[in-house]
Amino acid sequence: MNNEGAKKRILAIVEYLRDYTDDKHLVTMVDIIGRLKLMGIHGDRKTISRDFDVLRDFGYDIRKIKHHFYTLYDRPWEIFELQLLIDFANSARFLTDEQTKELVVKIAGLGSKHQREDLIRHANIRAFAQSKTGIKTNLQFLWDLNEAIANRIPVKIEYATGSYNEDYSKTISSPILVEPYGLSVWNGQYYWLGHPCGKPENEIHVYRVSRIRKLDLLIGRPQFKVSAALPEEYPGGHLYLGDSVTIKLKTTMDMLDKIQDIFGERISVHRNVDGSVNVAFKASDNGATINALLSLGSQISLIEPEHAKNRYLDELARILKNYGK
Repeated sequence: MNNEGAKKRILAIVEYLRDYTDDKHLVTMVDIIGRLKLMGIHGDRKTISRDFDVLRDFGYDIRKIKHHFYTLYDRPWEIFELQLLIDFANSARFLTDEQTKELVVKIAGLGSKHQREDLIRHANIRAFAQSKTGIKTNLQFLWDLNEAIANRIPVKIEYATGSYNEDYSKTISSPILVEPYGLSVWNGQYYWLGHPCGKPENEIHVYRVSRIRKLDLLIGRPQFKVSAALPEEYPGGHLYLGDSVTIKLKTTMDMLDKIQDIFGERISVHRNVDGSVNVAFKASDNGATINALLSLGSQISLIEPEHAKNRYLDELARILKNYGK
């Protein structure tokens, strides 16, 4: 067979092994010859063995198992890694159902035929039942934001605000110039932090990627300097913006997980003689922290700082007032 035919045979062998073998599924030399025959390509044991040697020289880990079985052993992705990527796609609330389905099929396609079937079956059991957005997120925006953050390039965006039109559609902002500082994922949503141009230097706003309707990289502009100190961690940004303060709570041991889910792992715990615990952690000195504390319900008592405690009690009073009390 000429060189062109040999190239086709080698490519067909790679495709077959990639698609039909993995750590649990093997093929024989007879299977490979039969597959090539279906494709109109000639191959015998001797030529295919030589092809294996060529492929091994190029880094393909083709192994012979139990004397007459073959497999492409070292695959780029383990099945549990592909499952992890699919879980991320399923839990992403900024994706529509259709975008999630498309991503699941593409991710599953990185595995063998047998793995694809298992991965798609697992994805369809709805292990992650998430409230998805109804508006398609332009995933190109994520790439552009990473470019802007890495190279300190300002961006111009049109953004769906928190207010609504008469038909209950979100109002779209006029073009906004923003210097993007960082990206974060929190509760299934992509957020990004940035400094709106024209605002005080230390002011940072939190934006949701799924609300961006248009984004342009302002490549011709000079690189901006990061003028505000970013926090070390910011799940969604809201609890870690602005000046930080040490929050001290009295609560119970079984509330620690929930507190860490909201405020992060960096908490200190002191056990009291009555079985309760005092918990201390850093959070931003703003309304978002007060709202997060309210979400912990009656299982906490806010001890310090005094001004945060007063804001907390004022908010409770406003809630009670809604019920005429």
